Amino acid sequence: MKTMQKLSSVKCFLVLFSFLMIGVQSLYALQTSLDAEPQDIEIVEKPAKAPSFEGGMPGILTAVAKVVKYPDVYKKYQVSGRVISSFLILKDGTVADVDIKTVARVQYDSDLLGKDLAAGVIDEKTKKQIESGECFASEIKKIIAKLPKWTPAEDKGTKVNAYSMLVPISFAPKK
Repeated sequence: MKTMQKLSSVKCFLVLFSFLMIGVQSLYALQTSLDAEPQDIEIVEKPAKAPSFEGGMPGILTAVAKVVKYPDVYKKYQVSGRVISSFLILKDGTVADVDIKTVARVQYDSDLLGKDLAAGVIDEKTKKQIESGECFASEIKKIIAKLPKWTPAEDKGTKVNAYSMLVPISFAPKK
């Protein structure tokens, strides 16, 4: 009887282990496909019909405004700036490979920032993120990934992978 219980336990373990391995392999395959570099897929540089977003640029800005979270630390220093990006729109309308072209017009309360740095309220890393606008660049990458699907580009009657137009997004704290 004990031998049967041991065999049954071993079988259960092997079945569970097999399911676990299948799950790990599936996750690895999914992550690998998500991490695929754009050069691994065919991208049409000038498609006959560019990718589009419902509502055009105002639609993009409205969608971004719905998901943007302006961190309290940036409100405190009145940090504002503009990020210009483009991103790859895949054949299925999903967004991939967000490319930050530039971060411009970064403004902030430099006096308060300097005082807080000297007092130890913030660290040097936070100060540099504010000064460079890096905080906005990383936020844009997260936001763009959350956008609804686009209408993909078309070339010669078929859907193709293509980059979006340049998308400028401004950040400023609400007053």
